[in-house]
Amino acid sequence: MVEIGWRGHRHLLSIDDFSREELEAMLNAANVLTLDSDEGQKLDILKGFILKPVFFEPSSRTQNSFEAAMLSMGGSNLSPHLTITSSMEKGETEQDTITTYAQYSDFLVVRHPRPNSVREFAITLDKQGNRARVINAGDGSNEHPTQALLDLYTVMKEFKELDGVTYLLLGDLKYGRTVHSLVLGARKFDGVSFVGFPVGGLSLSPQYRQNGYNEHDISDFRQFLETLPRTSRVVIYATRVQWERIARERYENFDQFDEKEKARIRSEIYKELNYQVTAEHLAVTPDLTTLLHPLPRGSEIADELFYSNQLQVAPIRQMRYGLPVRMAALGLYGGKEKEIFELPKGIFNLPAHAQV
Repeated sequence: MVEIGWRGHRHLLSIDDFSREELEAMLNAANVLTLDSDEGQKLDILKGFILKPVFFEPSSRTQNSFEAAMLSMGGSNLSPHLTITSSMEKGETEQDTITTYAQYSDFLVVRHPRPNSVREFAITLDKQGNRARVINAGDGSNEHPTQALLDLYTVMKEFKELDGVTYLLLGDLKYGRTVHSLVLGARKFDGVSFVGFPVGGLSLSPQYRQNGYNEHDISDFRQFLETLPRTSRVVIYATRVQWERIARERYENFDQFDEKEKARIRSEIYKELNYQVTAEHLAVTPDLTTLLHPLPRGSEIADELFYSNQLQVAPIRQMRYGLPVRMAALGLYGGKEKEIFELPKGIFNLPAHAQV
């Protein structure tokens, strides 16, 4: 296996592990790679590298964008983990399964329902002396660091800078791991502030409450928007209610319920804990406002707004940026920083603190 790593980081586990300069380097690398991914070009930077997707929870965007990113960088993918086709069906432990996959892969992209589980897997692999790198694709309600990278990249693309941004966080702030990683990443920059609008009492946990954080009832959202200075740079970050995590708290044997009962509970929770960002909200925001959503969405953004051509509505652009951002993460953790910045895109090879 090829020895890999980036600036002393063995694994990509938390966005809080990065300095501001490292975040900027990651975003600049993504910018260099954006043209190649948009044009459908295939690079050979990661030729010979192998990625194994290990998702113990469902994924549409994260898994597929990582697989596409690996192919775009010239590497290859093993088939995704499925419990029914793995030795877990025979009683093998998750750790033994992870250990097995690490023997044949340079990258393990892991999603797991238990907080801090991905870090635990990485620590065990390090003790074994295994050189495979682990990328956290979401560990329960804890973090989703590569989602935060593409969120920050989207903000950079929209506003041309990451300083002085006001983040309005809507929805499930308690269990929403994308919110947690976004806060940890965005607060590395100067003059940022965070305002929470939780639904149903799903407030942000104390460990994320920095930069003068305060919360309001979500029913006051429109009124709050009208108080913002017109010169503000505002990100409205809408998130879905993590109904499955709420259900496991409410029902001890939830995972044993049949699909019909799970669907009933999902509908019940969504009906109880719902909100929606509308065009009327955007009409009263400062000019430099962008609406983001990490997806999947429920009713948080209506179809007519989500699929509109309104420039403030960015979730589809945000989703698209998952490809170059994850190309950058794989390339940098593959030890290819020099090769990325030597690509013939000199105008995009920006120093730290430069605009993307």
